[in-house]
Amino acid sequence: MIPSRMGSLGMRLCMVPMLRPSARIIPATQYFSTSTANKMEKEFSKFLAKEIQQEADTHIHAEPPKGFSIVSREDSKTTISRKFADSSE
Repeated sequence: MIPSRMGSLGMRLCMVPMLRPSARIIPATQYFSTSTANKMEKEFSKFLAKEIQQEADTHIHAEPPKGFSIVSREDSKTTISRKFADSSE
């Protein structure tokens, strides 16, 4: 069974271990294609960047979650990228 949780919009979300990195989140009851997974990953990255920027604006220690790194920070925009398990840190 795939572990799941409720998302911020009330959708039931699950982590899919067969898709790396494990930060990819998809609706639990929906079939998906590679393009759908890539689109959702891109949206999730934008969401994370926005959250990190909001934390930075309020002077909270703003670091990306495990598996992601900050590429650049401008006045009101933070760009992040994901790290792969086989890349060196």
